[in-house]
Amino acid sequence: MHLRFQFAIFFIFILLSITKSFSQDNSNLTHYFMNPYSINPSFAGTDGKPSLFLTYRKQWIDIEGAPVISNFSFHTPTGKNMGFGLNVANAQRSVLNTTSGYITTSYGISLSKLVRLRFAISGGAAYNGVDITDLENITDPALQELLLDNNIYLIGNAGISLQVKHVNFGVSIPNLFGNEYTSGEEFSLGEVKPFENAILFLTNRFYFGDDKHAFEPYILYRYSDVLPHQFEASGVLHLNHVVWLGGSYKQDFGITAFGGIKLKKFFGLGYAYSLKNTGINELNSPTHEIQLNLLLGIRGKDRVYYSFVDTSKPVHKSKRQLAIEQKREEEARKREEQAEQKRLAEEARKEEESRKAEEVRKAEEARKAEEAKIAEETRQQKLAEEERIAEERVEAARKQEEIRKQMEDQKEQQLAEEKRAVETPKKNLVEEQSTDERVVVKRGGHLLELTQGEYVIVGAFNSYEHAEEYSDELFFKGYQSKFGYITGKGYWYVYIYRGDDIDKARQERDKHRKLPLFRRAWVISVQ
Repeated sequence: MHLRFQFAIFFIFILLSITKSFSQDNSNLTHYFMNPYSINPSFAGTDGKPSLFLTYRKQWIDIEGAPVISNFSFHTPTGKNMGFGLNVANAQRSVLNTTSGYITTSYGISLSKLVRLRFAISGGAAYNGVDITDLENITDPALQELLLDNNIYLIGNAGISLQVKHVNFGVSIPNLFGNEYTSGEEFSLGEVKPFENAILFLTNRFYFGDDKHAFEPYILYRYSDVLPHQFEASGVLHLNHVVWLGGSYKQDFGITAFGGIKLKKFFGLGYAYSLKNTGINELNSPTHEIQLNLLLGIRGKDRVYYSFVDTSKPVHKSKRQLAIEQKREEEARKREEQAEQKRLAEEARKEEESRKAEEVRKAEEARKAEEAKIAEETRQQKLAEEERIAEERVEAARKQEEIRKQMEDQKEQQLAEEKRAVETPKKNLVEEQSTDERVVVKRGGHLLELTQGEYVIVGAFNSYEHAEEYSDELFFKGYQSKFGYITGKGYWYVYIYRGDDIDKARQERDKHRKLPLFRRAWVISVQ
C-alpha cells in the first residue's frame, strides 16, 4: 500500500509538469489526417466551408487512470483569404484534469489556381485541476501545495502550410509560450521554449480507377530540442470516396489500424484501434479513438480547398473546352448587350417624349404658381408692414409708460428711504431675519437691486446709509463685503459671499457662523 501511494504521488507530479507544457498539443490524436487543423492552425478553413469535428480517445483501456481525451474543433473560411478556428479539449489523466481552449485566425494567399500559401496563429488558455479525494495520508505541505495547484496559464500555436494541387506540406510550432517540464532521468524541472518544438507534416493524394478511388500517404515528424524526436507514417485508402481504411506506425508507440465512412461530402466517421505500445513505452494495452466530421454550408466557387470528407477530384476542364465555353459566353454576352442597347434606345426615346411634354406642363404650372406667389407675397408684405408699424407704436407707448412709472416708483422709494433714514436709528436686523431655511426672492427693478445668485447675508438695514456704513466697516476689517437692495424684502442687505451654487453658499454660511461677528449669517436666493 505504501509503495502504491508513493507511485501515485510520483505519477501525479509527472502529469502536472508535463501537461502544463503540452496541454494544447493535439498532435497525438490518431485521426489528425481527418482534421489537420489539430496539428497546424494554418489549416483553419481549408475545407472551404464551415467544418465541425468531435474526437474521443480512450488510451490504454486496461490501465486504470489512463488518459481519456475529448476534443471539439470548429473552423471556417471567413472571406476570400481569411479563416477562423476554435478548439476546446479536455484530458483526464488519473487524478489530473486539464481543460484547454484557443481561437485561431488564418490568412491564405493564392499563388495560382492550384497553389496556395497559408499562415495562422492561435491563442487561448488552459486549466489544470487535481482531484485528491482518493489519496490519503498526504502530510507533506510542499506536496499538498503542488497537488492543489489548480492553475490557469496561456497557450498558443502557430503554423504555415503550402498546398500545390494535391500535395500539402506544413510546419507548426505547438507551443508559443514557454512552460516547465519534468525530466524523467534526473527528476528535475526544465523549460520548453517556444521554438524548441516543431511539427512537420507532408501528404499527397493519388487518384486512380478513373478518379473513383484515392490513396493518401502521410508523414508526420515531431521535433524537439528537449524531448525525444518522433516519426509517424500513415496511409489511407479511399474507396469510391465513401469507405476509407488504413493504418499507421508511430515511433516508440506501435501500430494502429483505422477505417470509416463518408457520406454525401458532408459527413465523415472514423474509428482507430491502436495495438499495444512497443519500444521504450511498451504497454500491453490497446487504445480506441473515434472521430466525427460534419461539413456545413456551400463551398465558394473556384476556391482552393483540402478536405478529408470531400475527396472527390475537382474537375479541371481542358484548354479547348475552356476556349469553347469562353466563345459561347462571349457570343451570348454580345447578344444580351445588343438586346439591352435596343431596349435602352426605345426607353430613351419614350422618356425623351415624356420629358418634353412634362417640361411644357411644368413650365405652365410654374408660371401660374410664380404669378400667384408674387401676388401673395405682395399682400403679405403689406399686411406685415402695417402690423409692424402698429406694434412699434404700441411698444413705444408701453415703454414710455414703464419709464414714467419706474421714475415715479424710484422717487417714492428714495423719499421713503430718506424719511426712514431720518426717523429710524441704525439697527442691524440680521438676527431678526436669520434662518436656516432657504429664502427665495424674485429680483426687483431697483437701480441698486441685487443681481440673481446665492448670497450669504450678514447685515439687514432700513436705509442705504446704514448699509453702506456697515459694509465699509466690514471691509476695513478685511472682509470682502458688499451691499444692495431687495425690492421683495424692502431692505438693504450686506453680504460677504455671492455665488451660483446653493450648496457652496451654505458651506460659506456655516464657515462664517463660527465667528461671533457672523453667528446669525443666513442665505438668500435671488432669482
